[in-house]
Amino acid sequence: MPIRKVKGPSKPAPSPAAQPTLDPSPPTPAPFFPFARYTSIVGVHTSLLVFTALFLPRSGFSDLSSPSIARSRPRRDGMTMLTEDPLRTIAWMCVGALILQVWWASWLREWALDAIASVERKDDHGQSEAPNGEKEDEAKKSERRLKHQEMNSQNATAPAYTLGVPSWKATTESLVRKLTWIRLFAELSPRSPIERALVYPTIGTFLGCWGGVIPIGLDWDRPWQAWPLTPAWGAFGGYVLGSLWAILVTNMKNLVDLGLIATREDERNQKESKPKTKKKAASKGAN
Repeated sequence: MPIRKVKGPSKPAPSPAAQPTLDPSPPTPAPFFPFARYTSIVGVHTSLLVFTALFLPRSGFSDLSSPSIARSRPRRDGMTMLTEDPLRTIAWMCVGALILQVWWASWLREWALDAIASVERKDDHGQSEAPNGEKEDEAKKSERRLKHQEMNSQNATAPAYTLGVPSWKATTESLVRKLTWIRLFAELSPRSPIERALVYPTIGTFLGCWGGVIPIGLDWDRPWQAWPLTPAWGAFGGYVLGSLWAILVTNMKNLVDLGLIATREDERNQKESKPKTKKKAASKGAN
C-alpha cells in the first residue's frame, strides 16, 4: 500500500507591510560650517606659524625700537641668528604663537556659535511645522537640551577658549564640558569639524615635540641641535601638519555626507515616482 506524504501547513507569504523597508528620509544635515572660509583661515594660520618659527626669531627686541640701527648692521646667516641665542628664539616663538592662537581661537569660537544658532533655527522651524500643535515629550526635550549644551561647550589657547575651562561645579553644563574634554583629548574622538581642528593639531604638536628630541642625542655637533630648539620646531611642524590633516579629513567627510544625502534623495524620489507610473498604467489598461 503506497504511503501518502502528509504536507504540512504552508507558510503564508509575508505581506508587503511586514517586509522591512529602508527609511527613505534623508539623513539629518550637519550644523552649518563654513568650509571655504575654514580652509583659507587655516592656510593663513599655518603660514604665519611657519613665519613665527623660522623668521620672527631672527630679529631682536632692539630692532623694534631702532630699525635704522638694525639696517646698518652687517647681514648674518639666518640659521646663525636662530641658533646663537636659543632663549631669545624660544621667546619670540612663544610670543608669536600666543598671538596667533588667540586669533585662531576667536575664529573657532565664532564658528561654534554659528553652528549652535543654525541648530536652534532648525529645531524652531521643525516645531513650527509640527501638525496639530504637537509638543515634544520630556525625553526628546531633555535630549535636545543636552545636545545644545554639548555644542555650547564648544564656546587659553584654542581648546580652552573654544570649549570652555572645565570646572567641578555640580551642574549639567559643567559635566558636559568635562566629558567633552575627556572625549576629545583622552579618547581622541572628535565628531565635528571644530573638534577635529582642535584635536588633530594637538596630536601633531605632541608627536612633533617628542620627535624633535631625537636630533639632540645625535653627535653631529650642529648649532641647531641646541636645547630646546628642535623640540620647539618639531611642535610647530606637528601643529601645522595636524591642521592640514584636519582640513583633509573634514573636506573628505563633507563630500561623503553630501554624496549620501544625494543618494538617499534619489532613492526617495524613485520610490515616490513608482506609484504614479503604476496608476497611469492601470488607467491606460482600463481604457
